[in-house]
Amino acid sequence: MFRSGTTLLGRMLHAHPAVALAGDGAFPFFKFLRNALAAKLGLGHSFDFDEPLHDYYFDRRRLFTGIQEADLEVAIDAEELARLRALMQRWCTDNDQYAPWLAPHLDQLGGETYGQVLAGLWPLVVRAYGGPDTAVAGIKEVWTGEFVPALLRSDDQLKVIYLTRDPRGVAASKKHRAEKYPWLFMGRQWRKLAALGWLYGRGASPARARTLALRFEDLITDPVGATEDICRFLELDWHPAMVDPAGFVNGRGRPWRQNTAYQARGAAGFDPATCRRWRGALARREIELIEFLCAPEMLLWDYELTGDWPPAAGADLILDPPAVPADELAGWITRTMDCSAAYTAEALARERLRYDLLDRGRGLELDRLGPLIERAFLTREVFKALLETAEGRGPGATPTREGDRRER
Repeated sequence: MFRSGTTLLGRMLHAHPAVALAGDGAFPFFKFLRNALAAKLGLGHSFDFDEPLHDYYFDRRRLFTGIQEADLEVAIDAEELARLRALMQRWCTDNDQYAPWLAPHLDQLGGETYGQVLAGLWPLVVRAYGGPDTAVAGIKEVWTGEFVPALLRSDDQLKVIYLTRDPRGVAASKKHRAEKYPWLFMGRQWRKLAALGWLYGRGASPARARTLALRFEDLITDPVGATEDICRFLELDWHPAMVDPAGFVNGRGRPWRQNTAYQARGAAGFDPATCRRWRGALARREIELIEFLCAPEMLLWDYELTGDWPPAAGADLILDPPAVPADELAGWITRTMDCSAAYTAEALARERLRYDLLDRGRGLELDRLGPLIERAFLTREVFKALLETAEGRGPGATPTREGDRRER
């Protein structure tokens, strides 16, 4: 999820002398892949590039299933490849935190399938950001977590690090930015990525062997321990440069200036207080709405709720939820999705179904209700894990304390 510390993690990785990492420049690849898979599935819809990757709750199940079952042996013709290269070049240079040094090399990106294109990206990353000691090349992206199984099927050497942050921290960070997103959009996107990150990194998915699932809060409070875990996962020796922010550089090789919503730009170091600042940044009803949307998946990642379980959602929250003023919303949001009060109320009313299903729990007939459970929780395995996590939590039950680490 964006605003989750992925740029910090990317700078930490790139500080290792054996790692070359390019930030964010490959995002168009995933948008083009989404459209190619939709066409292959016969969905008859070519998404506008600005349209976000869907959250798949209660809608577009065929696309979600198709992405989960896909590989990257999907054809890309010469015209689409040229468009992809040009868009990636513009994307790389949009921000110094991205990968401007990669852009000049992308003219050499080729292939007849998306798998071949991805395979051809790694040597270009090394050329742009690596050196004689480079052993690992990587990219850093947000929003794109549902493609993990397809990526891993494309290359048996590829590994994924999946980062999750408390959704209240994500929302508070975005609240302080100029262009804002609707609360419903952010809540559903967060829980999609949190659910899939758990499934791939901690569940029974085949992806688990090559996926490392981390929490932002653990990265901030124990950077040495987190980077030791990362180095073991990547089969690298640990290096102290990974936990020395003074040495971090941006995409142009200049000293990295931390992109924080709370401190002055350029703040350095690992500040554990970052994990708690949402408490003073969000209004009570904003916290209530986020927890209503995300509580089951929050418990899965050991995030403490401020209220009881299950979260209450009265008519005031459903019919009159906190809303971002229309003139503060990002332009691409208003062009590509319904942000009206009527749509939001209808969507929030449907959200109550998730708690009804969890309340019925193990008495449900999974064979008969499986399709409904998948619409509400993405996969049956995620639903079963949420049942186990929520079991025994009546009103007043206290979830695991914020910041605790639990081995699963």
